[in-house]
Amino acid sequence: MLADTLGVSATPVREALSSLAGDGILHLFPGGVVIVPVITRAQLEQWLWLRRVIECRLVERGLERKTPADAEAIADLASSVARNQLDPALCVEIAAAVVDRIVTLADLPVMENNLRRVRVRCAATLADGQRHAGAEASISFATAIARALLAGNDSDARISHCHYLDSTDAAAHSIMDAAETTSGLADSTIWSTR
Repeated sequence: MLADTLGVSATPVREALSSLAGDGILHLFPGGVVIVPVITRAQLEQWLWLRRVIECRLVERGLERKTPADAEAIADLASSVARNQLDPALCVEIAAAVVDRIVTLADLPVMENNLRRVRVRCAATLADGQRHAGAEASISFATAIARALLAGNDSDARISHCHYLDSTDAAAHSIMDAAETTSGLADSTIWSTR
């Protein structure tokens, strides 16, 4: 059973699967069968575009609403990427946390929820894209945004965020390209929770 594999009780697994099914990410069938449809290139393009629109607006609003203390805290978090350069996965996580911290400052819960749903829709490809863009893109983004925040330059902070999105989106596209050229890809993934 999936819950045993994850080392948790069945209830949170059922709730998580139901939530994902409610978002249309997967399909649940009797007997614990779960089907996860493969995302198409057209769907990925739409979700990446939608993520960019929502995330950029939330970052813009978050930067407008930040206090000097917020700017300093976010700059400190971003600066921690440089201290962790030997751990590329941690650099990627910290860069994502910087974006999320700015997004929460926007204080637009409906848009934040929509952003979460969009990110879930293309999560695997985005995660692979972030890993592929890797520490270099994360370090570049974090360095630029920390400098911009400490200088009080919101325009440069927004530009560094856009460059970061460009890097992760380009990597997500190359991952999709690689997946399309691999023969024998299934239309969907089928697995059982039992």
